[in-house]
Amino acid sequence: MPTTAAGSSSSNHARPPSNSPGQPNSPGRNLAPSVSLLPSGPFARPRSGPDRLKKLLSRLLKPSRWPTMDFELAAWQMSYLCIAPRRVYRNVYYHKQTKNTWARDDPAIVILLIGSMAFVGFLWNALYLRSWSPISWLGLVSRFILRDFFLSGLIISTLLWALSNHFFTHSSHTHATDQRVEWQYAFDIHTNSFFPLFLNLYVLQLILAPLVLRHNWVSLWIGNSLYLIAVKPRNTVM
Repeated sequence: MPTTAAGSSSSNHARPPSNSPGQPNSPGRNLAPSVSLLPSGPFARPRSGPDRLKKLLSRLLKPSRWPTMDFELAAWQMSYLCIAPRRVYRNVYYHKQTKNTWARDDPAIVILLIGSMAFVGFLWNALYLRSWSPISWLGLVSRFILRDFFLSGLIISTLLWALSNHFFTHSSHTHATDQRVEWQYAFDIHTNSFFPLFLNLYVLQLILAPLVLRHNWVSLWIGNSLYLIAVKPRNTVM
């Protein structure tokens, strides 16, 4: 019948052509796989944590590479850790946007802190211990750097890093970005927190030592106040 032929003809024209297995797909079907939403370039595969730590230690332990470090930025961060810590966090946030990592890739602030502790250790050895012996000075500086800074930092950073990744992160199914805390970033937080404490307990206490060592309640109050100020939480998001 004419109507049946027309209907079948129109239905044949309306039905989209199907591709056989041997024929190439249409351009529209190749468009979706060709568009990638994953980052490309240097941030596509960020450097792993152990590799970054190895590179950081290599720069720290090789004095020949120290001239390439940004000591001016490190000094700026150390000063603002005492007067405006949020500006340091803002700088770390910009570092995350450009380098795709929260942790520092420049150990200049650690070198400046070690040098400051070595100089203050010399003053403590000369003024408080009344000794000019190099062995006595090296022993005191070693306790300052190895025990007070590195050993305590390794213990505190590792403990808080493990607790944060175990209890305070969301599963990867609910967030597209990685929620894990970097161990180097945990140690950076220790470094940032240690510098104001260093100024209070190592520098200011040295200056006030003649007053703090007296046997009266005023000296006791001043000494305890220095420790209270050193451990007081600061207005920072680090």
